[in-house]
Amino acid sequence: MPAAPARTVTEYDSAMRERADEKGAPIPRMSQPVAGATPGTFLFARNGVPHLMDTAGPAAGIPRPFNDADAMTILGGTEETTVWAVNRTVVTKASTIANRIPATDQRPDPVAAMRRRFTHLIRAERTARLVVIPELIHEKYWAPTSLAGAPVKPWASALNLPAPDARDPLPFFTALAAVLLDGTSRTIGRSSPLSFITTSERAVMKAAEWGGMAFQATQLAAAEAADDAWTAMQRLDPLLTERNLLTGLCSAGRPRRDDPALVRVTGQARLRVDDDLLITDIQPDDDRFRHGFARLAGYRMIDGDLHAQVEPVEQTDRRRANTVDTSGVALLAGLAANGGTALLSAKPYLRSASKAYFGPRWSAGRVPTERRVTRDVPLDVLLAGA
Repeated sequence: MPAAPARTVTEYDSAMRERADEKGAPIPRMSQPVAGATPGTFLFARNGVPHLMDTAGPAAGIPRPFNDADAMTILGGTEETTVWAVNRTVVTKASTIANRIPATDQRPDPVAAMRRRFTHLIRAERTARLVVIPELIHEKYWAPTSLAGAPVKPWASALNLPAPDARDPLPFFTALAAVLLDGTSRTIGRSSPLSFITTSERAVMKAAEWGGMAFQATQLAAAEAADDAWTAMQRLDPLLTERNLLTGLCSAGRPRRDDPALVRVTGQARLRVDDDLLITDIQPDDDRFRHGFARLAGYRMIDGDLHAQVEPVEQTDRRRANTVDTSGVALLAGLAANGGTALLSAKPYLRSASKAYFGPRWSAGRVPTERRVTRDVPLDVLLAGA
């Protein structure tokens, strides 16, 4: 007898873990890559001491103790080496070594800048330059109980990877990285969400040179950008569609054949009127990610069913010839003709931290005139302030 469909996120997560237990192996959770760059070096512990092992160059595959020079090189202003760590503990130990480096009299102080960069990478929830492998594994797979909270090594047999070899661990680490980088990235516009995390982090690394309020503001903007980008990744992943419908990240609906701009909502309706929408196919082709944009004009009841009424959205890119984006309505028309179901979600706000204060969220010039909030000031108040 098939199990009843989950009604809450907790039930869904429990059901997926039970399926992994029944299978006795991990179940894919995300079809996209969960890291944005290949590893430049691996960080792991030997006899309790942090070690690095480069993936390329003259020292490739040769473990060496993490030292002051490594901290200054990897976290330098221009260096972009991606560090893949086997756990958070070894990252903390490496940061302890880095924090022992004495400051210099230079201005700006490269040691202080390195500490700021390291602190940001440790505290940030989503980073591109510092990858903690077990955390990404649990984003990529539903783990059976036997692997819940397990370190990296037990995953070798579960994922059919080469057995870890203490004398030559590079083949195992490289194979594990390939698994986490496997998949088809979903792009919105010209970039994937992971690229926005990388760009934002690059801005933080640059701002860390001097520190101060500019650095703190860039940190905040980067954290927001990374969170939005990761949420967009989850929203776009076909393996997470059912979970996204339960969490409210997406709503499902069937466009009407007689009027595709009217979508009969078949699940929860958590979108607000005037929201800019991202519309996708509920069963996207692996080789082609179809998506479009529209605006939620309102809700209507037709024959006892709730319908979302969508309309073309105004272009935010003034360089485009067309002032109206009809891609979402066109996608709905195609789905209606085939009897397909659409996924509707709030359009993700993707940007990099370096442009956080110049994007559409902050620019009044990008807000349609009729939707701006204005206030009339009485004449006597104006004269009093003159």
